[in-house]
Amino acid sequence: MAQAASPSWARQVDGCWLPAPWGGHPVLDFCNTLAGWGGPEQHDYLTTFEHVVLFSREAGLMTDAVAHNLVGRQSPAQFVGARGLRAATYAALTGAAGEHEWTVLAAVAHEAAHEARLLPADPGARWSLPVALGVRLPLLSLATAVADFLVSPSVSQVSRCPGDGCGWLFLNTRGRRKWCSMAVCGNRSKVREHAARTREAGVDPLRWPTLNLGDAPEEGVLMVRPSKVRPGVPGTGRGAGSSDRQDGR
Repeated sequence: MAQAASPSWARQVDGCWLPAPWGGHPVLDFCNTLAGWGGPEQHDYLTTFEHVVLFSREAGLMTDAVAHNLVGRQSPAQFVGARGLRAATYAALTGAAGEHEWTVLAAVAHEAAHEARLLPADPGARWSLPVALGVRLPLLSLATAVADFLVSPSVSQVSRCPGDGCGWLFLNTRGRRKWCSMAVCGNRSKVREHAARTREAGVDPLRWPTLNLGDAPEEGVLMVRPSKVRPGVPGTGRGAGSSDRQDGR
C-alpha cells in the first residue's frame, strides 16, 4: 500500500511530527506547536522532551551537534516548562496574559539571561547560552527568543488565524493576511460558506444533482457526484497524513 503524502501543515523530523513553519518567526512557530487554542479539542505537537529539542533545532535555536547530544534524553521538568512558556507566550501575544503568565515569562527570561555568556564575535560580541546547560538548554533558548520577540517592533504585527479549531499565529507585515494558510484554513472557510449559501437556497448539498440531457425524463440522465472535501484541515481535525490523524494538527 502506498504511503500517504504528508499534509501541508505538518512535517516529519527524525520520526517526530512538527507543525509547518507558517508563523514567520520561531516564537510564533513555537506557539503553533499547539492547534485549537481556546477550543474544546486541541492537538499538541510537543508530546515529549525530544519534540522540544527537535523543534528548537529546526527553529535555529541550537546546532545540530548540540541537539544530537540531547535527543533520547528525558527531562520531565524541562518538558513541562516548555509547555508553560508556550502558553504564557501565546497569552501575551493575543492580549490574554494576566499576572500569572507575565510572572512565568519574567522568571524564565531572567534565568536565561543569568546563564548567558558574552562571547567575542566578528564583529563585536554576542550573547550565548553554554552547552554545559545540558537539558536546560532548549527551554532557555526558547525563553531567550521569546523575550527578544516580545520587546521587538514585530510584536505589533502578529495576527491570529480565525480558522475553526486553529488559532495559529503569524506575522502579518502588510496587514492583508487573514489565514495561517489560504490553502488550508481559508479554503475550509470557503467550503463552509458555500454550504451555508446552498442550504439557504433550499438545496440539499448532500443530494446528487441530475442533469437531464434528453427530452424524456428517462433519457440521458447524468448523475454528477459532488467532489469530496476532506474534513481534516487546520485545527484538531487536521491529521498529519490524511484521514488517519497520525499526529495531526
